[in-house]
Amino acid sequence: MNRFDDVLAAYLPFSEPALTDPNGAGLGSGSGAGFGDGGGWGGSGPPPGNPEIVIAGLYLMLFAQFEAEVNRRSALLIKEHKEKTDWRERRVWDALDEKNVSSISFARRLSMLIDKGRPIYAAMQKLYLERNLLAHGAKSSLDVDMSDAIETIEAAVAAMEENP
Repeated sequence: MNRFDDVLAAYLPFSEPALTDPNGAGLGSGSGAGFGDGGGWGGSGPPPGNPEIVIAGLYLMLFAQFEAEVNRRSALLIKEHKEKTDWRERRVWDALDEKNVSSISFARRLSMLIDKGRPIYAAMQKLYLERNLLAHGAKSSLDVDMSDAIETIEAAVAAMEENP
């Protein structure tokens, strides 16, 4: 099971096929997305509300889940390195606070977990910029494809898992 399945399930009724299908038979209808008895929004067309705002909210939720995972992993990494007995191995890590990782910039936390030279790091930086623009009110709609964002975030989690 994918760790982002809940967000994906919430997004499906707002995806392009679901919104453009006049019969409501797009991805959200009958897909098992978990909305009502028959999945989707009961086959009555697109879900209510402004899809752009809902998708932006779902994106913020997705990114928050990813950032929580980055926080968890970076705190564990800092703690692990602080426990080394040789000061030469732990001196840089001693300056970091594993109990307050959110005080460390997102870019720095991510770079502890993914090599900054990898394309996935650059892709996550772009998604983080999008997150900031939405979260701080500079825009109200998402300029990246939600399905692509989910795939990118999943790839970033996989990259973090390569370097325990």
